[in-house]
Amino acid sequence: MSKLNAEVCLEYTSQKDGAVGYRPCEMTVDDEIEKRLRRKFDLRILPFGVLIWLMANIDRTNTGNAIILGMREDANLRGNRFNMTLTGFYLTYILLEIPAGVGCRYFGPRKWLTFLTAGFGATTFCVSSVSSYPVMIFLRVLLGCFESGIQPSIMYLYAEYYRRHELVGRWGVKASMASVAGSFGGLLASGLSNIPQAGILHSWRWIFFVEGLVSMSLAVFVWVFVPHSVSDATFLNQSDRAYAARRIDSETLMTGKEPLDTMAFRSALLNFNTQLMSLATLCSLMTLTALSLFMPTLLRSMGFSNRLKKRGILFIYLVPLSIIGFSILVGVQGTAIRYFAVFLATCGAFTAAPVLLAWAVDNAAGPSVRAIVSGYVVGAGNIGALIATWTYLPASAPLYLQGHYINLGGNILIGLLVPLATWLLWKENRFRRGGGRAEKLEMRPEVVQRLGHLHPEYRYTL
Repeated sequence: MSKLNAEVCLEYTSQKDGAVGYRPCEMTVDDEIEKRLRRKFDLRILPFGVLIWLMANIDRTNTGNAIILGMREDANLRGNRFNMTLTGFYLTYILLEIPAGVGCRYFGPRKWLTFLTAGFGATTFCVSSVSSYPVMIFLRVLLGCFESGIQPSIMYLYAEYYRRHELVGRWGVKASMASVAGSFGGLLASGLSNIPQAGILHSWRWIFFVEGLVSMSLAVFVWVFVPHSVSDATFLNQSDRAYAARRIDSETLMTGKEPLDTMAFRSALLNFNTQLMSLATLCSLMTLTALSLFMPTLLRSMGFSNRLKKRGILFIYLVPLSIIGFSILVGVQGTAIRYFAVFLATCGAFTAAPVLLAWAVDNAAGPSVRAIVSGYVVGAGNIGALIATWTYLPASAPLYLQGHYINLGGNILIGLLVPLATWLLWKENRFRRGGGRAEKLEMRPEVVQRLGHLHPEYRYTL
């Protein structure tokens, strides 16, 4: 048995200076129950987030494969029209991130993820019949509406079941699906494009037809098997459901149901870590999106932290990979070495973004605050994805130096922001260990109850 420094109750205490306030009680942790719950969550909750994110990434980025299989000609995407369709997606994707995250908080992950998954699946299915540029723009904008809520909703779902130090590992598994979509998606597109013609369906149209059907089918399974909340999880007995709820409440230093109000928005958006992670995620997603969307074009132009419970240290290894990769792409013209450089850039890009989002949510307490933070970070970060749609233009072929320079600069900025965030969080933790922020315990009980990461006993993850 081990101890945590927090519980779901608040006890009345007196301070050294005679002031009174409220502080969390202690919670006794049963290691056997913890292990059993993690195993059940990994089998029942984790896979659905993974599969939804896989299909969302495949449906979002399959245009990169379709464009070299004839979609440009069939949908009249001449000139920069293809880039405009990509931009249309990210406009709604960015603007609706926070509302979509709040929607998950309001409707619950089961209903909301079912709706979003069915929506992006149906939209992808409709792309298979597109023959004009205006319709393509409309469907890409609509796809952005549905996919905007996927990432914050999956994060909200996971945060209801996993502790803070458990979250980043599971989020990493989910995030790895972006890499799988990038590799497997190309093979899948190649195979589907070879299906014999049937009516209007041929070549690239089969890609959207089949992948849209798969996504809509997945939505049915989400509705049937994903519980509305921990208290409704039929795969847990009554005592396990109660324990599962307490283990999450104990880490947020909050009790009861947190309302979605102005205080929740202030707590989420005025957190300096949220802002730093948003800017770093912008740079990271710019690189990740550019590589996801334009990898087929780039290659054709060539002719063919969980056990440590620390996040910042991971970037010592991640960011240099991307910096080295893009430096090579900028300075070298040899095909073989540039091909190798793409691998380096990809290793850093596909790993950094999910860690940044998990780090931001890690340091936000309360379900409403976490829903807002995840939506804000993803939304702000996808401004980088919007920029990415204009980084690799046909006019800069075959070396695409403009795109490489932009992504190199973004990764250098990440290398500066992460150490800054780590130092600020470490400084705040040290201040609190020395008794700092204790005056917050003198507030009204209902305010203390909702302090979350602002509570003097809360410790940020570095």
